[in-house]
Amino acid sequence: MNGSDVVLDDRLFTTAVTIVLVCIAALSLMYSSAFTVSEINVVGNSYFTDAEVVAMAGLTDPVNLFRVNVRECEARLKKSSKIEEAVVRKVLPNTLTIDVIERTGVGLIRYNGIFCEIDANGVVITDVLDPVRVELPVLTGLQPTYLASGEKAQPARIVEAAKIAGDIDFAVRRVLRELNIADPNNVVGYLVNGAMVVFGDSRDMSYKCGVLESILEDARRRGVTLDYVDVSVPSAAIAR
Repeated sequence: MNGSDVVLDDRLFTTAVTIVLVCIAALSLMYSSAFTVSEINVVGNSYFTDAEVVAMAGLTDPVNLFRVNVRECEARLKKSSKIEEAVVRKVLPNTLTIDVIERTGVGLIRYNGIFCEIDANGVVITDVLDPVRVELPVLTGLQPTYLASGEKAQPARIVEAAKIAGDIDFAVRRVLRELNIADPNNVVGYLVNGAMVVFGDSRDMSYKCGVLESILEDARRRGVTLDYVDVSVPSAAIAR
């Protein structure tokens, strides 16, 4: 054995010892009670409770922080059609943060006798037993061929219609009973009191909704019942 062989053997030995020590350290961390998760913070949820989100992520049992597979937790959460996005983060020494974005319904679509809630991306969220309680307009003028929770509605026209409904301000959606989007260039709605609202094309929906809200507020203040509102040209809106 020459000197170079000794140097090489020493390096191999040092490398092997280092690997063993790293493995021992990693195992120590993974099984140390000091890193047992004791706090889980849930952010962004409103439909689900904190406890429900934790359970859906599979984190109800005590677990070491280093043994938590955040990708698996995120995948479990996104199996729910109500959750659009989920991010799980580890915070040393013993905390997890779960950040979720829940899907928000923009309208209801009737399919095979059942009302389905749909979001602005055209994704079906859930079946709705009592449409009145959810305070969302029924999207009409559409013929769905396929609706399934967690998947985009078909045909593509429904996805386009859902985007239009999503452009309508939340406060206006709450007072709309129906939104007919058979023709995107002639969107027509009906308020819960039966009044007809002509939106015209799908452009400048936020502006049109602002004008509509002002008209409705003025009518309430004056005690006037409206039967017809046209905000297709918001600078020259008509109300009677």
